[in-house]
Amino acid sequence: MNAKTENTREVDARTNQPVETLLFDVDTHDDYLRLRRVFASMPKVPTLLHLHEAPTETGPKRAANWLLTSEQSGGSTVINVLTLAPGFAAAEHHHPAEEEFFFVLEGELEITIGTRTAVVGPGGFAYAPPHCTHAFTAVGEKPCRVLHWNSPGGHERLATARQRLAREGRTSGEDVRQVTEAHDYVFHDVSRFAAAPAR
Repeated sequence: MNAKTENTREVDARTNQPVETLLFDVDTHDDYLRLRRVFASMPKVPTLLHLHEAPTETGPKRAANWLLTSEQSGGSTVINVLTLAPGFAAAEHHHPAEEEFFFVLEGELEITIGTRTAVVGPGGFAYAPPHCTHAFTAVGEKPCRVLHWNSPGGHERLATARQRLAREGRTSGEDVRQVTEAHDYVFHDVSRFAAAPAR
């Protein structure tokens, strides 16, 4: 057996291997960069699954079925199917060190990418490279489903961090703003944090 085949067998043996969520609190952007380095040191796990097998995370007016997590991809990317209730909105923001991709599966999404805004339905695609302004709102009367991914990974950790803030009673808008920015999110209108509760 040559080295190429040996490496392939080693990787193949990890197919659908369960992974545990890495316990790592992020309070600063330096923490977030360290988290990404830890992800990068983890082995990549070949994955084959159906949407109904994907772990689900819910929040106000949204649910995410995680098809691929940072722990599985060695931090290279995270992929989910995002289901947004009508009216869900992510205000204008950008990510200094992350790319974000959207592909609409069902429903309608009003999306801003850079200087362009459009309402897109099934088959609509959008790409926001680092520093690109983007925002999105589920429009219409039915939920919108979007295949959504980010590279590199770590994007998915903001919800966990906000839940931790709430458990710790750190619900001020300033606490939420700091943890949001620590996770590579820069919202253009910071007044949204004036009285924002952590959730």
